[in-house]
Amino acid sequence: MSSIERINQDNLNCQFYKNLALECLKGASFKSLIDQQLLSNAKQSSQVFQDNPHFYLNPTEELRIGDIVKEGDKFLTVLGSGDFAIDAIYHGAKTVVTFDINKFQYPVAALKVKALSGLSYQDYFDFFCDIFSPSHLDETIYNQIKNKSLSDEIFYFWDILMEARKKDSNALRKNSLYSQYRNMALSYFMGLLDSDFAINKAVQDIDPNFDLLRIPNIIMSPSGVPAEGSYLENEHNYYKTQERIAHADIHHIHSNVTNLRDSLLSTGRFEQDCFQCIYLSNIPEYVDGKLFFSTVSNQLMPLLSENGVIVYCMQAMSTTLLQKTKSLKSPEVNGSLEYVHRMQEINNVQAYQLLQSSYNVSIDSVDTYSRENGNYDKDIFVYVKKK
Repeated sequence: MSSIERINQDNLNCQFYKNLALECLKGASFKSLIDQQLLSNAKQSSQVFQDNPHFYLNPTEELRIGDIVKEGDKFLTVLGSGDFAIDAIYHGAKTVVTFDINKFQYPVAALKVKALSGLSYQDYFDFFCDIFSPSHLDETIYNQIKNKSLSDEIFYFWDILMEARKKDSNALRKNSLYSQYRNMALSYFMGLLDSDFAINKAVQDIDPNFDLLRIPNIIMSPSGVPAEGSYLENEHNYYKTQERIAHADIHHIHSNVTNLRDSLLSTGRFEQDCFQCIYLSNIPEYVDGKLFFSTVSNQLMPLLSENGVIVYCMQAMSTTLLQKTKSLKSPEVNGSLEYVHRMQEINNVQAYQLLQSSYNVSIDSVDTYSRENGNYDKDIFVYVKKK
């Protein structure tokens, strides 16, 4: 049975995961997420997800790992939902090392890896990805995953969450009535464990100035189908991944991106210059631009091989913003989602411009649905290489 090896945390027994689930249920709320974002911006830190009891069930940008991973690569990626690591295995990565400061992501990703080993393509897709399927987070499928797995402490985490969800299942399904949004990127990041938000916040009540609901989340393209080339594009890709992951070398380290090099080297299991690709998803949105530039220079570039690349995503960004020669003015702090989104734009632009001054930087973009009227916007993928 495939698994993700944890390499820097001991004493992760069943009680740890029970407590983790209870912490998740007790503390997760839409307000706490926004408050943490505001606090992080105020302190110019990268601690948005430090002890913040939310998790991503699926990624919020289109999977494009096949564009950057080659057969035999060593791949370093933020863990998130686990899909970046799994997609890298499908595309032939020899070794995958994941990191995340959010301690709630490991049991999410670990469940996916275990499910991939035993579930059919359709059951896997329905259980994790299609929130409008009656099989989404279905208890019967969950029990199939458990029954086909060796004993693992992460099930203590999921047992508690599944039991809590049973009590709210009918109410939570009310969100599915707003089916103009095929997939809600944060529905289970902020919805599964925040029933008040999930039940009472209709799509039309969401602040239209914040891109909360995004159709091409998980592995979806704007057309509403799995992204071309991803491990979930079709059954063939899925079952190929199933074969490969049985022999995969996947590790996880609990670490912030701002001290990632130090964390990895301290284990004695990794060397500098060993990764062909480092994938950061949309981490720069949550980090002050100057701090992110320093992190790239001091923590990430030393881990990169000579011809390696660092890749990250700027979600729902305008390319014209990247060309601004003057500093973008910080908005007035008001605790709104619009403020959070604006600060993410500022972080992105500042980081991008600083990186351009010291590295070879190129961009690519993919259509995504914008936060206004269902029009297309862009997710911008940034590629950073040594000069």
